[in-house]
Order: sequence, then C-alpha cells, then structure tokens
Amino acid sequence: MRADNVMRSSIIVAAASLTLMSCESAPRNDDQIFKLENFDYSLSHDTNFNPKSGYADKPEVAVGVAEAVAMGVYGRKQIEKQRPYLVKRLGDRWVVQGSWPHGTHAKGGPFEVEVAVVDGRILHMIHGE
Repeated sequence: MRADNVMRSSIIVAAASLTLMSCESAPRNDDQIFKLENFDYSLSHDTNFNPKSGYADKPEVAVGVAEAVAMGVYGRKQIEKQRPYLVKRLGDRWVVQGSWPHGTHAKGGPFEVEVAVVDGRILHMIHGE
C-alpha cells in the first residue's frame, strides 16, 4: 500500500472515530471536539510520517479504533456493556472482543473487530446476535 493511501486510511479512521463518538448525543459548547467547516486544504504526497511499528502498534490505539467503529454500528450502550474488552495481537492485526457473560442465558454474543497494525484499518467486524 502506498504511503498516501495509508495516510488517507488513517485520516478516515480518525475522522470516522470522532464523528461516530459524537453521534450518540449532541455536544454542549464546552465539550465540542470538532466542527464541520469548509476550509482550504491540499494533500501533500511528498511528506508523511510513517511509524516503523505502524499506526496501531499499541493495544490502546486498536481498542480506540475498534470501539469507535463498533459503537457507530451497534450503539454505544451495547458496546460499553461489554467492557472490559479482550485484546490480543495476532501478527499484523489486533483482535478486540467484547466480554460477554459466558454461562448465562444472555442472547447473542460479543462484538469482535480486527484492526490492522500498519494503518488502523478495520479488517473484520462482527457481533453475535
């Protein structure tokens, strides 16, 4: 993957995370974290910071990406009640899975998201129903 595609993917993931996290409730003026504005911006393809260990090299980053995307799809309450999350690195990806009350008569199953270490892309996402 070219560096500009990696950067674009990272920007999309970050923007989606912020957007999804703000969709659950309207922010008050004192906790507004972004505003949509039309501003001048030009992509620069000659410079890009690429960490050798990848953009999602730490479990905290993978959890942040996985949680934001899962909350946007399945809802904040549904995902938060599955904390603490189970996190495991498998080579070039992180697997983030919700805790579930195993052994109970609860319907469904935990969410599961695979996040690419190199660029934070979502490789796979599912939720037991």
